[in-house]
Amino acid sequence: MKAEEIQNVDHQEIDRRVRNYWLHKGLGITGVVLVVLHGLLLFAGLDRIMWIGGYTNVVTRICIILSHYVIVQILIFVIQGAETQISGSLTKSCDPFLYEACLYRVGGGTKKQINLALAQYYEGNFEQSWDTISRVSPDGLKKKYKYNYYMLRSALLFRQGRAGEVRNLEDEFQRTIGGREDTVYMQLLCASNNMRRALENKDYPSAYGFLQDYTRLYQRDSQPWVKVGIACWEGVLEYLCGNETGADARLAYVEKYGGKLFYVQELKKIREEKGKEETEDEGRTSGETCQNSSGEISEDV
Repeated sequence: MKAEEIQNVDHQEIDRRVRNYWLHKGLGITGVVLVVLHGLLLFAGLDRIMWIGGYTNVVTRICIILSHYVIVQILIFVIQGAETQISGSLTKSCDPFLYEACLYRVGGGTKKQINLALAQYYEGNFEQSWDTISRVSPDGLKKKYKYNYYMLRSALLFRQGRAGEVRNLEDEFQRTIGGREDTVYMQLLCASNNMRRALENKDYPSAYGFLQDYTRLYQRDSQPWVKVGIACWEGVLEYLCGNETGADARLAYVEKYGGKLFYVQELKKIREEKGKEETEDEGRTSGETCQNSSGEISEDV
């Protein structure tokens, strides 16, 4: 974020989210430690309970282990849930500026850098996002962090006019697939990248088909920022295909729910450019040809 952008962030909201983050995480970690210690002490003490016989002793030990394992798993979910106190500022509130500000107050390491690059991307600070993600090595990344890394680099390369380098990223991701979840993420990455390629080639029907593939794969995720992103892509394609009614409906949705995501300003800019072109077209003589603006607005949004 730039200095003036930091000033506009609600610092009380930052404090609240960070406080809740540490509270959830602290309680979860403390609970795990106590449960593990309790299980160890109880397990060791069973040998002194003389009335427990052989079979009963075995069953009791198994029950103790299983019950403590279940409790630990629940507490791990609590710890993981602490992350939503921070990430919710982006995924639910659609405020990447608040998200970035919160990230500076928690954790560190590679995952934090990827999240920072993600926040900067959705702010529209693409150069800063590129600088941040370029300092990250993909080695050892798993699941959503690996996907976010390759998704960000791909999207930013398209914006920089370096689409030819994206195929190498897809090949890298393909070589690291380690299960069903990775396979779904690979399909998401390819659907998104193929849509951008189709846009660059002005093949709008194919672009819309790839967007439908992307939407179908993301049906399990109903978070607002995903819905806004898909609506923005739909709006771009509707404008490019000349369906202004459909495009305006998508823009209205993005404006209503998009918060501070850069999509809001992106679609407004596209609509303004489209309006200028129509005005210029009305003033042309019949011997002039209308310039197609799709090459200007087919960037990643």
